[in-house]
Amino acid sequence: MLQAELKDKNVQYCWRYMDFDRYVSLLLNKTMYFSALSSYTDDQFEAMCDILKLLYETNSSHKDLNTLYNFYKNSEYSRHNDCSYFSSENKRKSLAILFKRFSDSTVVNCWHKNNSQSAAMWNLYSNNVKTAVAIMVPLDNLKSYANIYGMDFKDIKYINYNDNLPTLYDAATYKRKVYEHEKEIRLIKTINNYGKHIIDKNGLVISTGGVCHHYPFDFNKMVDAVIVSPYAEKYFAETVYFLTKKLNSFDEVYYLDNLVKDIGKFSFEDPKTLIDKIINK
Repeated sequence: MLQAELKDKNVQYCWRYMDFDRYVSLLLNKTMYFSALSSYTDDQFEAMCDILKLLYETNSSHKDLNTLYNFYKNSEYSRHNDCSYFSSENKRKSLAILFKRFSDSTVVNCWHKNNSQSAAMWNLYSNNVKTAVAIMVPLDNLKSYANIYGMDFKDIKYINYNDNLPTLYDAATYKRKVYEHEKEIRLIKTINNYGKHIIDKNGLVISTGGVCHHYPFDFNKMVDAVIVSPYAEKYFAETVYFLTKKLNSFDEVYYLDNLVKDIGKFSFEDPKTLIDKIINK
């Protein structure tokens, strides 16, 4: 159990696992990275919804098509965005364009809810587990952050897609049951005025229509601990520590269940090395 995890047993933590380059970007830019929903390609069923189901079914009834078309044409999202592409002469195309525009302009930031490390998450959310880093943020801090920037804070619901599918507007909050082990929380922001530069309620200029967005992130206020991958080498743990302290004056960096600032007080020998040393002594 990490010392960081023992600070307050009553606190629910959320983990953000990431590659080192993404971590350095967080430290330097002091912003959190959000990806467009449309860029999530690892799961082919990401953003599965009623629209996609209908578009897959080439023999869907006119009644079903008309029902969906009318629902989305008169939705709140359509009232606040340019939906001139809606055409009663080609309703399937209209819904396809809506899906693309909405998934391009809805940005997502993913977290893992747990009070312990997860070996699966280290491997899942890093391209190189030997140079991965995670940050631990209290769930309440994350909720406050979402509220400040007008984001939805959602526990992912894991469902059987053979049952009723969500609407397009709720698609980012659902995944297949096979992913239930992820215990995922998402911060979700749908940006109106697709393809334009807008200023949100906080006066921040946000570029829309791309594959990523950044929102300010106060590292010292938000983060309780930084965790270096247990698969990393000692030098990497030291690098993360010194970089974090230099750029953010933050030293709650942990590696192998110990504070890196106490790195001289504990051994990094792996079991095989230790056994061989004793046998060959």
